[in-house]
Amino acid sequence: MDRTVGSRGRGHASTSAGTRNNNNNNTTAAPSGARSRNKMVAAEEEPGSSSHPAVVFGNMVREMAEKRAVVIFTKSTCCISHSIKVLFVDMGVNVEEHELDKHMLGPELEWALKSMGCTPPVPAVFIAGKLVGSATHVFTLQVSGRLRKMLLDANALWV
Repeated sequence: MDRTVGSRGRGHASTSAGTRNNNNNNTTAAPSGARSRNKMVAAEEEPGSSSHPAVVFGNMVREMAEKRAVVIFTKSTCCISHSIKVLFVDMGVNVEEHELDKHMLGPELEWALKSMGCTPPVPAVFIAGKLVGSATHVFTLQVSGRLRKMLLDANALWV
């Protein structure tokens, strides 16, 4: 389930990006065990082709990340994900959270985040559609004071 969390910490369910097609006849396993559920991939496709899983799910992550000023990919059981979310909420930022363990394409999106260089893949923070990184990067930016400037530049904070 995807959730939008406001500055007061209350969340509400929103529609998830992507649809599920339960007909798995023409699916191919993506690297690291992720499976395409949307008949998007044929076994012989090249990694650079537009329908290869790395491209398809990478594009899906980028589209989801561009919908709000701050987007966080998390897991509901991850305490570090919770800490990152609380950091932004306490700053007054309205974040969009995608809980990968509750999302129907969670494993594929997690795989795409790893492919984009986000290690560990959760929490993954995007500001203004750009990958900031995981918790270590976000906390480093916060301590240095650069996170606030990034949020102001993305119109995610009101002065």
